[in-house]
Amino acid sequence: MKSWVWLLAVAIIIAFVFGLSFVAQFNPETGKGQASAVNTKTASESKILEPRFVTRQVPDGESDPLPQEQYNPGYQDYWFINPHPTAVRFGLEGKKCTCTGVQVFLVPPDHAWWRAEGAAFVKDGQIQVETLQKEFRSPAVIALMKKLEGVELLSRVETTLPPAIDVQPGQVGFVRMGWKNEKIQRDVMSATLWLGQPELRDNIRLEAAIHTHAVLYVLDDVIDVGTLNSTDRTKAEAKITIVCPTREKLPLKAAFINPVERESIVIGSVKEVSGEALGNLRRDVKVPVKAAYTIPLTAKWQGSGNGYPEIGPFIRRIEVGTSDETVDAKAQKSGPIRIVGKIEGDIEVVGTSERGNVLLNRFERQEGARAEVALESRNPGMRLKIDRQRTASFVDAELDKSPRPSGDKFRWRLQVRVGPGKVSGEFPRGLDPNPIYRDSAVYVIIEGDTPRTVRIPVEGRADN
Repeated sequence: MKSWVWLLAVAIIIAFVFGLSFVAQFNPETGKGQASAVNTKTASESKILEPRFVTRQVPDGESDPLPQEQYNPGYQDYWFINPHPTAVRFGLEGKKCTCTGVQVFLVPPDHAWWRAEGAAFVKDGQIQVETLQKEFRSPAVIALMKKLEGVELLSRVETTLPPAIDVQPGQVGFVRMGWKNEKIQRDVMSATLWLGQPELRDNIRLEAAIHTHAVLYVLDDVIDVGTLNSTDRTKAEAKITIVCPTREKLPLKAAFINPVERESIVIGSVKEVSGEALGNLRRDVKVPVKAAYTIPLTAKWQGSGNGYPEIGPFIRRIEVGTSDETVDAKAQKSGPIRIVGKIEGDIEVVGTSERGNVLLNRFERQEGARAEVALESRNPGMRLKIDRQRTASFVDAELDKSPRPSGDKFRWRLQVRVGPGKVSGEFPRGLDPNPIYRDSAVYVIIEGDTPRTVRIPVEGRADN
């Protein structure tokens, strides 16, 4: 055979082998399989390890938020274990707000606690982190807390070098997230942890839904005892109901915010609510009820001291407080409870609101305002005069010297005026530090052997 034939045969074989290699390299199906195998191996090798948390969200499911007490710092522990044969590392990526702190506590496997109080959390040589999470507020676990030193995690916003936590294989620990509880609110506290290295952006998030309550919750902050008179309704009974959303028991006491000289309200002793009444409150009240108390009130037509009571509408402000030292000082008193009512005498105020108030409504401060009402009585010989000393300093009041007949009664005309620039804002303002705003009223004296006073409240709003 000629040499050129051999050369041709060799060239054909080389071309055939090259063709097979080319097809194998660029065949879509074959190529995909090779690329997939390489990528899977890479993903497996680069997978970020993370600790196994028993829970990352508290409470789980549809449960109510964790009840919290105002001004009493709260916290939640999140127990974890490293189930991997190598160490895992994490740090703090960020937290919801500056009032939330994040700490990490590690419990070495050889810690003495596991052989003492913690023995109950070890079964067949395995640490039961689920049980630790469930009972993290138990006396045994709290005893462990006192023996451990936590590491405060700082986010990259707070420091350029966030501390990293290395958890060894099989080691357990917990992340503690804390908050201050300064506001009465529903909120979700959260912390985001980075895994492996911060720049990899492989994160996990811990959450706690909370509902912060006042220590003392007043069921009704306004109590109306109605109208009292000297004949058919000389007294009225009422009660203040106080609910404790976060405490099983508290010593309580009620007192007037601004007591008056001739008090017509008597505050009784605090009584604890129990049995069926407590159950009804737990069913009907919109906040948790761990304990409840009632404070009886008696409103009397005849106030303390001698002589007639102050006739007309009245407002008394009462607060309930506790001296329990475990309650923060800022949370030891309830909000003000207003006791309102009216005392009728032998004078009736006509031309005012239903509660007997003179309404100046809303007016321009620089223009002032005026109104007119009438005082009626069946006694034409009654002598009346303005008590200038007790009447609000920004109110000018003029009263007729003698009455005029009005049907079967006699009527005095009372003119009330607030001069330009004399007052600003809404009045009265019961808790205002300026005393002239706390009792914006006109006082009328009924003269005689036993003088008594008619108080006529004046209310309005002066806009700039």
